[in-house]
Amino acid sequence: MSYEPAFTNSASCRRAITYIDGDRGILRYRGYPIEHLHEGSTYGECAYSLLKGQPPSPGTWRAWTAVR
Repeated sequence: MSYEPAFTNSASCRRAITYIDGDRGILRYRGYPIEHLHEGSTYGECAYSLLKGQPPSPGTWRAWTAVR
């Protein structure tokens, strides 16, 4: 982390989970473009991806939802 007085009570940091490049319009979570996490997915599938770090396979998804 670095301290920059111009940020006013904020700090910039480097993270391995998320990647943001506002100038180029890139937002990634665990290597996946953020738009792919929700595109064609249900809320539950998106939540699974955020929790587990990868989209569920059809078999994994059926097993995961059967337990809930």
